[in-house]
Formats: sequence, structure tokens, C-alpha cells
Amino acid sequence: MSDAATITSNVVTGVQNTAGIAAATSITSNVTSSAIITGQVVLGATGATGATGPTGSTGSTGATGATGASGVVQSVVAGTNVTVTGTAANPTVNATPYDQTTDTIHNLKSANLSDVASAATSRTNLGLGSVDNTSDANKPVSTAQATANTADKARANHTGTQLASTISDLATAVAATAAVTANTAKVTNATHTGDVTGATVLTIAANAVTNADLADVPTATLKGRTTAATGDPEDLTATQATALLNTFSSILKGLVPASGGGTTNFLRADGTFAAPAGGSGITRSVNTTAGAYTAGATALTDYTYLIAGAHAGTLPTASGNSNRYTFKNNHSVANTVTRAGTDTIDGATSISIAAGALQI
Repeated sequence: MSDAATITSNVVTGVQNTAGIAAATSITSNVTSSAIITGQVVLGATGATGATGPTGSTGSTGATGATGASGVVQSVVAGTNVTVTGTAANPTVNATPYDQTTDTIHNLKSANLSDVASAATSRTNLGLGSVDNTSDANKPVSTAQATANTADKARANHTGTQLASTISDLATAVAATAAVTANTAKVTNATHTGDVTGATVLTIAANAVTNADLADVPTATLKGRTTAATGDPEDLTATQATALLNTFSSILKGLVPASGGGTTNFLRADGTFAAPAGGSGITRSVNTTAGAYTAGATALTDYTYLIAGAHAGTLPTASGNSNRYTFKNNHSVANTVTRAGTDTIDGATSISIAAGALQI
């Protein structure tokens, strides 16, 4: 084994065993026939690769190549603003700066044509004769476009014919009109509710029609019907209304019949007016008191008592008495009128008549 060889794996001292070395083929090239290795050699696992070494320095630049042979000028042709002097093999080229403003052949100007005297000429030279800076409002349109615009304007004014299927917003526009909206609401509310109900045949709900819902009528007008047979209600005057009512009689309640005039007739229970028996009618008796008194009881007499002092009065028996009694207290203090027997005066045994008061 050479000096460079190093074995670090299991080294066991023992008998000489060259067979073990022969098995370790990776190191046999470094072992000479005269080397003696004692013990068994077993190779360990391969170690990890070491880090890359630093880059070596750049080599020196090679020598410059030889200079090529000089070229040969074949020819130089003079032109506008360019002159050639010297020989063909060694010419001298002279260039004069180009002045575009003096070039009458090419008529070249500045890039933005700002120095061109005639804009129309420049547009023509550039093939843009129809280009100008006319405002949008003043730009003309073609004959075909003008015809189309006229047709569109006529349609906008609704003077032409337009298929409904070609109007995209027709349904929306029609549905938004007030009349269609109102009719739509009516159809939607086909089954009516409220005072008038129903779908096809409408019915006014019971007790739904109030006086405010009725037609106005003149003052002193009654609702009824004087025309014969069944029919609509009519506005009646007072005369027409009373003609429809019963007249008071011995068997009917109703209107008082006409009295026929006079001052002594009275309405009898049979519904007629007649003068009382005896022929004189009601008698009026006016009396001024001078002290305590008892009112009179003559039939068919209206009694009036003017109380002149502190005078107590007594009424006659009420049974069979249909007379009328009036008391006027002209005294400065109250006076009392008392019942007769067990009779009552408006449920009381007596009444008090204040000073200056009238009692009937």
C-alpha cells in the first residue's frame, strides 16, 4: 500500500489474511506484493462529496491578429450637396449641409407642415384634399345619409308606419300609460270588494248605502212615492207626504182632520170637529185673590187666578174635572196651592209658586 492510501474502517489485529485485501478491490492498486497488512480490513461507506474548490485565475489575453490589407475605393459619385475631390484611389468627399427650405425639387418642409404657406396645397400634395378642420356641427352628410335621417325624423314624429314587432319597448311604453294602468287596476280588481261586491254581477252590500251616498234633495223634501204601482223613490213635498198618511179617527191614529174653522169647535173622539153641547163652548174666568181661596169647578171653564198677596189656594176635586187652571203670583213672596182630598199635583200634595211666576 502506498503512503497515500488510508483505511479507517474496522482494522482487526490477527493472523495475516491476504484474501481480505483481495476482496477490497478499491484499494488493490495501491498495494504492492511486498506489503504486509495485519488483520482484516473492511471498507466503510463512501463519504460525502467535498465542497467545490475555488475558480482558477483567468488566463492571459492572446496576441493581436495581424492588420488586414487596405480596402480599395472603387468609385465615389457626387450628388446634391456632395462633391468629390482627389483621386479615385484616394478620394475626398465634401458634403454641404442640406437646406430643405431651398429645395425646389422635392418641396420638403418641416415635419408638422407648420411652415407651409398654403395648407390646401399641402393637403393636395399629400393626397388629403378632402381633409379640413370643419366643426362637427358643420360637417356635411352624404345624400344617402340625409335621406335616411329624414325617414328617421318622420318616424320620430309618428308620421310613418312601424311594425309593432320592430319596436323593442312598445309593450313597456303602452303599459306605462295612465289609461292602461287604470284599466289594469280594474281587471286586477275584477272581484270587487267594499260596499259593492261581486265579479260579474255586482251587489250592494246590506246597510252599505248611507244618507251621504244618496243624491242631494231640496229642503223640506221627503222620500216616498205617490205614483201608482211599484217604481223608483220620489222626492215628496209636505202636501204630498200628508196625503199618504191616515187621518185620525175612532179606529186610526193619524193626521188631525181639517177643523172647518170657527172658535168654539173641538175635535171629538170620532175624529170630527163639533161645538160642545149647550152651544157656548169654553168659558174663561179670571179672578184676583183677596185672601185664601178654593178654585172653581164649573165644567168647560178655564180658570185664571191672579194672586195679590200671601194667599193660599186649594184645587177642587180632580175626578170628572177637565178644566184648565192658571196661577200668576203677583205677590213678593212664594204662595202655595194645595190638593183636594187625596189627589196629587204632579205626584205631590202641593205646589209652590215663586214670586212673579206663572203656573199652569
